Amino acid sequence: TSPTGPQSLLSVKLAFPPHWNGMPLWVDWLNTVPEGQEPDLDTPYHEIMVPTADSITYDYLCKTFLDHRQAVLIVGGTGTKTQTIKSTLKKFDRSIFTTMVIQFSAQTTAASLQSGVERTLERRGGRRFGPP
Repeated sequence: TSPTGPQSLLSVKLAFPPHWNGMPLWVDWLNTVPEGQEPDLDTPYHEIMVPTADSITYDYLCKTFLDHRQAVLIVGGTGTKTQTIKSTLKKFDRSIFTTMVIQFSAQTTAASLQSGVERTLERRGGRRFGPP
């Protein structure tokens, strides 16, 4: 939301490259990956990300939405969404952004979700909560 109320992504002015002439610039997502990326030797095996077209797409969309202070919800089948989002969020300034990963399953209830969210937040009086 903005200081004046909710804001849709359609009303956000996106910055286009200087050579933009009104025509779409189609780029294969895989061509945007820098070559020669190697993980640090200290990186645990389960945290190593191998870029794919989907992970690069999610990364770009999340970064674009978050740069414009828009909420992001990524849904879909089983895959690499969680790791992709975690790696994207690591790139943001921790003094501005805070994250919370919520895993859903068939056993997730509304009460367990609310309890989990409230546990990580700071009570600010009554039913008001905020980031720690």
